[in-house]
Amino acid sequence: MRRSQRPQFRAILILSVGLARAVNAQNNSSTADLPAKVSSQPGMKACAAGTDFEAEKYRIRQASVEDPFKFLYWSRIRTQFNAMLGNQLYTSKLRSDGFSLVEKARSANSDARFVVRFEGAYVQNCDAATKTLDLLYRIYSTDPPLTLGGATESQAVAETSPQTTAGLTQGGSPFHFTPTGGYDRSDGVFGGGRMQVTPKLAGFRLFDTFTAQGQGSHSMHSFSAALSGSANLLRPIRKLDWRIDYQNDLAPGGGTSLAKAGLSGQMNGETQLFWKGSTLARFGGLLQGGNMHSDAPSGLLALQTVSNAGYGSVKGYLGLSSRTSHNVVSASYGLELGSVGPAARVDWRKHIGDVTDEFWIPVGDHKPFEVESRFTAGGIQVPHSVPLPVLFFGGDGGDGSEFFVPGDAWQIRDEPVIRAIPANRLFLTSQGIGADRFASLNLTLSYPVKVQPIMPKELSTDPEFQRLLHGQIVSAASVEQNYYSWKDPNFAAALKRLPHLKQLLASLLTAVTTAQTAHPNTLQDEFTDCTTNISVADFDATNALAAKDVSQYGNLAALLPVDSGDLAQVHTACALTLNRQLNDPGIEAATAAVDAARTAILNDFNAIDQKLAARLAASDIAFVSRTLNTLFRDLNIFSIGPVAVFDTAWIGPAKGDVGGNRIGPGGGVRLELASYVNFTLGYAWNVDRKPGEGGGALFFSIGLRDLFR
Repeated sequence: MRRSQRPQFRAILILSVGLARAVNAQNNSSTADLPAKVSSQPGMKACAAGTDFEAEKYRIRQASVEDPFKFLYWSRIRTQFNAMLGNQLYTSKLRSDGFSLVEKARSANSDARFVVRFEGAYVQNCDAATKTLDLLYRIYSTDPPLTLGGATESQAVAETSPQTTAGLTQGGSPFHFTPTGGYDRSDGVFGGGRMQVTPKLAGFRLFDTFTAQGQGSHSMHSFSAALSGSANLLRPIRKLDWRIDYQNDLAPGGGTSLAKAGLSGQMNGETQLFWKGSTLARFGGLLQGGNMHSDAPSGLLALQTVSNAGYGSVKGYLGLSSRTSHNVVSASYGLELGSVGPAARVDWRKHIGDVTDEFWIPVGDHKPFEVESRFTAGGIQVPHSVPLPVLFFGGDGGDGSEFFVPGDAWQIRDEPVIRAIPANRLFLTSQGIGADRFASLNLTLSYPVKVQPIMPKELSTDPEFQRLLHGQIVSAASVEQNYYSWKDPNFAAALKRLPHLKQLLASLLTAVTTAQTAHPNTLQDEFTDCTTNISVADFDATNALAAKDVSQYGNLAALLPVDSGDLAQVHTACALTLNRQLNDPGIEAATAAVDAARTAILNDFNAIDQKLAARLAASDIAFVSRTLNTLFRDLNIFSIGPVAVFDTAWIGPAKGDVGGNRIGPGGGVRLELASYVNFTLGYAWNVDRKPGEGGGALFFSIGLRDLFR
């Protein structure tokens, strides 16, 4: 923090980075107003340096908030904020209360592991004659969620909804509704929405979210309803997600329709980050049963393909995801074993491989050149029979139904996607409708020509800000290592010894008190020093037992040489200083018992795997650094720019003009407005078109913001 020589603004600045579990509520109670390094604003009257606005009884003419994510909460607090600060006498407490109101209104993501806080209360537009001023709050406080650690799905969220990346999900109501819509030549114009309810009811711990979403048009509909839950764990699995899902879909497929209805239960897991905190492994499984239908004529079906059937299937999938400063890559493999009807046999086997890579190169300030690529391949083996909707139908895939498992946490594509052909219209093979093998490659290149960054340039490029930020990250690394040491089983063993230690300290205090009674007016300073150190050690042990979080680690460590060494001080004061002169057998026996307990606790403490704790902390801090880099240098509140696409897809078996390869280059424009709305509009040409196919297709999608906050 430093003083600026520009007098136009006066401010309190707060900068902190730390692990969320170790960070208390923001304290903005400082009474000194410090000059802030901000640019002058035209039309604002200067505020004289050195003015004590509180002592001189300045009145707040108006107060305002400047925050990239203000739209998430401002409507809920506007009236209260204006009533609290408008036309009030300026005081440091009132200024702090304004901070508290804004911070409380911002909803932090429950998965947050660290916080970044840069907040300023700026005094501006001062009028010495009327004793009035304006108060401006600048808020750049974020709680990035841990899920930015590697998965490509997280990068998609970062691009289209940066308030989620910052950990500032909308609060106020447990009910959220988001409209959706789009256009595809097969489906026509479709619309719908997504509803999410997070009740967080006491005793309702298995599932914490209910989600229902659907959309439809004259030729298609898609509906799903799901109960989901999750748990954050420690090593080696850091997170588990589970979900019960009902789906009902109807989509056109060339000259037929494809209908699916089924109930599924699934569980996904993620490992801790490894390989310098850049990579995680994922795994999951799903059980599903239901019905599939189509109205395809039997003459168009391949051998062993049935148009209507009840079914049951089990799916297993695994993968790796990695994220570095400017690259996200993910590879997934999925296997489905299915049966027609209630038969206890495998009627078909589906294999899916899906690899996606996204990298971005900063070309200008907050203007990354982005390249998104995806390669997907699949095959179906049919020992007995397979329902038609299980086969591969390729095309635009704009309705979002082309994924191997339901949900947004892990999206494994299982259809050939080519944006030059409408959804489900790449389907005809030499054996009939529906392919039993495919491969597709999709490339998307984009560059924003106009942006509004989340973080202002004067902040993200300020060398002093970067220095302060680095210092806070180093401090956070130490806190994080203590957290993992606290979770070590050897720490728990040391903690279990504290009740016995307290009993021994109480016995020692009794022995010292008895000896002091027997020797009045003797060694008074030594007796006082001994009893004081016993009380300090007992205080440490009591706090360690009373705490329920990582603060236990610090309280216990205070007893040992790794920190204050308060038990060693007991030995020095009572055994060496006092009893060496007094030679009391009761004190000697009691101090020996305390020393033995101290040795046992220290042995347990020294057995903590500090190297592992340091590696886990380094992994988390690597994530912190990458996420901060994304927040400060890449993410925008809005951006607009051109998009270029290139797709190629192959389906088989192929023969002549049936099946085979298609190529689809194209272009368009992309507009993103945080969570308000995002548009992608473009056209792709079917270069290698076959008889009966069109020359290309328009692709368009729209996502609107949550209507309930």
